[in-house]
Amino acid sequence: MNIQYLKYYQENLEKINGGKYVVPFKENLETEIEIQIGYTFPLAYKEFIYLSIGQPMIWDSGINGWISEGAGLRRQKYVRENLLEYFNFKLDNSYWVIADLDGGEQFYAFKFNDPQAEDPENPPVYYMDADEKKFHLIFKTFSDFIVGTIRPQL
Repeated sequence: MNIQYLKYYQENLEKINGGKYVVPFKENLETEIEIQIGYTFPLAYKEFIYLSIGQPMIWDSGINGWISEGAGLRRQKYVRENLLEYFNFKLDNSYWVIADLDGGEQFYAFKFNDPQAEDPENPPVYYMDADEKKFHLIFKTFSDFIVGTIRPQL
């Protein structure tokens, strides 16, 4: 795969101290998930999946962990159920959660087909604290989110 958006991540993969968990290889993982969710992942996220396979997770609870076989869909369901049950907030299926904190009370997500995206293949990343029931733009692009996540570890 020719990497267009995540060159910084690609160049620094060997320097990331991501813990003991390695993202397992699963051929055509993103295609299987896309079929199940009815959306196509943006190219920046597909690059992330491609580069993450076989690598340590960025965090032990980590953002690459959301792409492991089956785990991505289970985590999406978990966050949505947690938000609805404990915070009476229904998360639209057009959001793909890429990391969570505090058991799903806070999380980062991008939106499929986001009208706010300058480049739909590298969408903005939002932060949400369930108590507020509101999204905040935190990174203008997914690639900025990845750089912001790994830079402190280098």
